[in-house]
Amino acid sequence: MSDSGGILALDLGTCTGFACAPPGGEPVYGHVWLPSDRGDGAYFNRFRGWLLDRVTVLAPRLIVYEAPLITATATSVSTVMRLFGLAAHTIEIAYAREVRCEPANNSTVKKFVTDNGRAKKPEVMAAIRARGWHPENDNVGDALAVMLWAESKWAPKVTRAAGPLFGVTA
Repeated sequence: MSDSGGILALDLGTCTGFACAPPGGEPVYGHVWLPSDRGDGAYFNRFRGWLLDRVTVLAPRLIVYEAPLITATATSVSTVMRLFGLAAHTIEIAYAREVRCEPANNSTVKKFVTDNGRAKKPEVMAAIRARGWHPENDNVGDALAVMLWAESKWAPKVTRAAGPLFGVTA
């Protein structure tokens, strides 16, 4: 991957976190809240419009989203539908805009940034803050973690420190 365009990383959910930067560059990051009380149509319409805008403004060459994680104890049918729907919209928008799109496994990302595939949210946030970034919530922190992992996979010549395995401690 060349340094132009950059990587747009997404942590999909009702509060979707995002981070975007050219490999090794300083990221732009933030979040968007999706309306959870106005039905699925409003939920997906808001996400689709927001993501189309982000792709237009940020012009990424790669979109990487945290793959939906379904657990037996904490996930309703509605949540499953919304998580997979957000992933499907992401894939469709990337295709329409001719942007490469890839999923990121949650445990793999956690292992990369904290050296622990079962790390909890505070550990991930600490690892991200150790890099000098100040995400406003854990959704943004997760998006930054996905971005770091994606850089290591698709832009391996980047020399950004990647976590405890590489000499940075949280």
